[in-house]
Amino acid sequence: MANHDSGARKPDPSTDTTIMSTVEQVEQIGPFFKLPGELRNQIYEILLTNNRDPNDRIINGERVQIRINSRRTFPDNNVSAPKPISPTTPLFHSAILRTCRHAHDEGISILYGKNVFATIISVTSEEPRLPLFPGGVEISKIQHLQLEYRPRFNFNFNRRIGNSHTRCNKLLQLTHMHDLRDITIAVTFSHHEGAKSFNQHWHDTAGFNYAMRDLISAIPKHVKDVNWGLNKEQKSARYSTHHYFPENCVLRKIWRIYRHLQGMDVGLKPMMGYRWGDGTIDGDGDDSDEE
Repeated sequence: MANHDSGARKPDPSTDTTIMSTVEQVEQIGPFFKLPGELRNQIYEILLTNNRDPNDRIINGERVQIRINSRRTFPDNNVSAPKPISPTTPLFHSAILRTCRHAHDEGISILYGKNVFATIISVTSEEPRLPLFPGGVEISKIQHLQLEYRPRFNFNFNRRIGNSHTRCNKLLQLTHMHDLRDITIAVTFSHHEGAKSFNQHWHDTAGFNYAMRDLISAIPKHVKDVNWGLNKEQKSARYSTHHYFPENCVLRKIWRIYRHLQGMDVGLKPMMGYRWGDGTIDGDGDDSDEE
């Protein structure tokens, strides 16, 4: 009879899937990861934070999209091709995040934790479904947000509050910001009459009243640090003379009145219709007039 080997079969070295020891892993991933974690974090912060102005680390989503679009050319065959990158200093150097998975996992928290991301939501936007930020920005990881909010204003605006209203779809994207820690909101108008009318008639003007309730409802419930308005230095540094702002005290008053609505939009689907009652949602998609 043939002899059978009673011992355990030795694994074939060519097919061995045993996990490498920690020492072997470190040797393979390179000398950068042998540095102390504190030093690596300092390097990530130098590369991944907006250092153009240490006191105003703003990454503006609208301007980033403009830069992306400006690099696109359309030759005769209509194929999009990027233009050469301009020699201007970049906001940050994100290439390190693409070197390996380990660097991405370590550096991503620095990118989203140290920078302030800014975007604009216009109630009258012709493209309300566009994302708040260009592709590549994970909005769920954003921790610090500056929002410019543009309510609708018309010189012949009817001040009587209507019965129905549909939210701006961009607002619902705020509900996906699960890591958001603080938000600064600047309400702006392109004409001084808009800011003046907002200060005096926000409560009985449908476009203003609904717009502010929509905004507050979209702010995630877990966000405790909600700041309304900007100081003079922030206004002069970030906005042109063609921006007009309501009084900060008016914004804070609106916040006190409607704060209980914060987070109500969580779980709601985009493109659904809602009708406001007296500070609450009392229907969806119903445009009929009340008795």
